[in-house]
Amino acid sequence: MPYDGEPKLQRSDYVQNANDSFWVTNPDALLTDYSPLFGPVGQPLSPRTQMSLRLLDNPKDAGLSNVQPGGEDGKFTAREIIDTLYSNRAYYAETLLPALLDRCNAAGDTNINTSDDDSRSVAEGCAALADWNGVFDNDSTGAQVFRVFIAEFTPDLNRELSVAFNPEAPATTPNTPAPLAGNAASDTMLGALARGLNTLDRAGIAYDAPLASVQYQRQSASGRPGGTAQFAGPRIPWPGTQNVEGGFNIVEPDTSPVEEGTRYVRVAPTATLPRSGQLSATDGEGWSIARGTGWHFGLAFTDQGPEAYGLVSYSQSDDADSPYFSDQDLRYSNKNARRLRYSETAIADDDNLSTETITSAAGSGA
Repeated sequence: MPYDGEPKLQRSDYVQNANDSFWVTNPDALLTDYSPLFGPVGQPLSPRTQMSLRLLDNPKDAGLSNVQPGGEDGKFTAREIIDTLYSNRAYYAETLLPALLDRCNAAGDTNINTSDDDSRSVAEGCAALADWNGVFDNDSTGAQVFRVFIAEFTPDLNRELSVAFNPEAPATTPNTPAPLAGNAASDTMLGALARGLNTLDRAGIAYDAPLASVQYQRQSASGRPGGTAQFAGPRIPWPGTQNVEGGFNIVEPDTSPVEEGTRYVRVAPTATLPRSGQLSATDGEGWSIARGTGWHFGLAFTDQGPEAYGLVSYSQSDDADSPYFSDQDLRYSNKNARRLRYSETAIADDDNLSTETITSAAGSGA
């Protein structure tokens, strides 16, 4: 395909991509009429892309978090880019949670029908959602209830929203749940919540537990191919969202017995429950995170030179005895990105700086 025929966009406001088709790089300049080999055009966006666009199009709006993406001036600094990533907002939480809570209030203690010819109360799950802060931080309680709800509701999403997908407004459509109609016991949203609560019950996960206690990362010792996998170190609380809830800072479990892209063995969940965001089927194990946002980077070109923050959230060493095996894991868990040193002066001022001079041995030819 000639370069001139490839989709491209240059603008002074923003361009973005969140592992999705190219066509809504910016909703004010839709890219169409390109070869289908580059990806679909005119099709619904992933909720992650919708969250990305929501952050960029509303830089002063904190949503359900306490973080204004672009600060008071609506323009992103290096630190604000990282803080926006770490705000752990979710598109579906911000667009569907109010309607779900309204249905919860209408339902009260009514038993809600599930798909297995059974019914149950959702009152305790609704209470956890009412107390949830709407984001997926370590201290967020109730986030797990929303995750299993939306995982159950996603197949019904398009037909249950009253505003259909519009290719002229892809960033914000489809949207708006229809008002509760008739008996709460047969409501689709509440039914999805009821089934999600059953999933949490099967997995031994409390509705009001903090996310840190049910979502975590735990590294495996670097084992040779064909060897026995072993844990190295304790659980590290792992904030972050999944694609299923429309998060931007994506983290995911993985049942593969080897590290991604390698044959090095790792400890992995033996099985996960359906429509749960890969919740472990083992009682109380929760979401054991294996992959996701790995290189965190915020950069701004300032009058004083480049300013940047970053982390390799899974750290850099495979040696469990190395101080660099989990150092950046812990920093990510605490939302503590590193200031990246650029200038020679900043490098020289680093208290951890060490230098080594290598010279060739006389006559060795080295």
